[in-house]
Amino acid sequence: MTTTGTRTSVDAFLDQIQKAHWSFALFREPSSKVIHLMAAPQPVRAEPRIIGARTGFAIRPFDEEPGYVLPAVFHAEWRDGGLVRAEGEIVAREEASTPPDLAPQKQDGATYADRVYRTLRNLHEGIADKVVMSDTVRLTVPEEDPLTIWKRLESAYPAAFVSMVKTPEYGLWLGATPELLVGWEASRYVRTMALAGTKPMPSSGDPDDSSWSQKEIEEHAFVVRHIIERFKQIRLREYEETGPRAVAAGPVVHLRTDFVIDAHATERTTLPDDLRTRLHPTSAVCGSPTKDALNLIRQIEPHDRQLYAGYWGPLALNGESHLYVNLRCLRWYDDAVDLFVGGGITRSSDPEREAQEIQLKADTLRAVIVGQR
Repeated sequence: MTTTGTRTSVDAFLDQIQKAHWSFALFREPSSKVIHLMAAPQPVRAEPRIIGARTGFAIRPFDEEPGYVLPAVFHAEWRDGGLVRAEGEIVAREEASTPPDLAPQKQDGATYADRVYRTLRNLHEGIADKVVMSDTVRLTVPEEDPLTIWKRLESAYPAAFVSMVKTPEYGLWLGATPELLVGWEASRYVRTMALAGTKPMPSSGDPDDSSWSQKEIEEHAFVVRHIIERFKQIRLREYEETGPRAVAAGPVVHLRTDFVIDAHATERTTLPDDLRTRLHPTSAVCGSPTKDALNLIRQIEPHDRQLYAGYWGPLALNGESHLYVNLRCLRWYDDAVDLFVGGGITRSSDPEREAQEIQLKADTLRAVIVGQR
C-alpha cells in the first residue's frame, strides 16, 4: 500500500487531489459497501473500451464521441469506512490547464409541458415512436460541500451507482443511477437491463404494490425491444431475459427487465464492446427509432445534455467492468447547481402528467441535496 500522507479519509485524499488540479471519480457500486476513488492528472480522450482495458473510469457524454478514460494513476478503496487500499502518488501538475467556460447554461423560459406538446406533434406526424425529453432545474449552490451531498446520495440510494466526477472538460458532476448499460463479469458474462416507467413508491413501501398504466408498460416495452433489436444486429440469440419486475430506486419505483449473456457460449471475444457501442444511447434516454428521436432532442431541448444520459463507470476493477447510464444527476457550478431529469414521451403521453413526473424526479433529487431525506 502506497499512501500519500498520514490522513486516510475520503475528504483528505480529495483535498490533495483538488489542490494538485487532478481529475477524479469517487463512486460506490449498487448494493455495495465499498467506496472507490480514482484520480489522474487528466482524463485521456479515447473510446472507453471494456476488452483490454486497464483499471480506470470511463466517461462518455450523451452526444459526443469518442469519450474519455480516467486512468487510475491513484486509486484508494474503503470498506465499511476503513481504508484498505491507497496506491499511487498524487503530485501537483506544474501547470494546470485553463478550463473551458463552465458557466451555467442559459434557459429558454419554455416549460417542460410546452416541449412535450411540441414533441407530441412530431410523434403524431410519424417522425418517431418515442422521444425522451430532458429538463434542467436550477438551484442555488448548497451551503454544504459536494462531498457532503455525495454522502447523502450514497445513503439515500443504496441500490444505485452513486458517483462524483470532476474533469477539466465538464466540471463537477454528481449522480445516482440505477441503470446498468453493460456489465462484464468473470471474463465471461455480459449484463444489461431495460429500465423505464416511473412511479412514486407505494405507501406500503413495497415496489410490487405499484400499479402500471398502459403508457408506462408501453414505454418499458420500447426499451426492451431496443435491446433485443441490437442483439439481432449482431445475430445474438443466446441470452437469458428476466422480467419485467418492479424495483425501488430511492423514493420511486421503476419497471426493470434484465438480460444476461454467456460470452463463452457465443464465441464472441468483443461482445461487451459490441453491445456498448450499439446500446448507447438506449431507448430509455433517447427514444425510438434512435436517429429520429435524437434529431428531435437536438431540435427541441434548449440545453446541452453533456454528461447527462451518457454513461460512466469503472473499467477493469478487480477484473470486472460496469458502465452505467448517467441518470438523476447534477452539475455543480460556482454559483448554481443544475439538476438533470428526463421522461419518455409516446403518443399516449399527457403533457401535464409528464410535467408532474419530471417534477417528482427533480423533487426527490432536490430533497436529498437540501437534506430533507
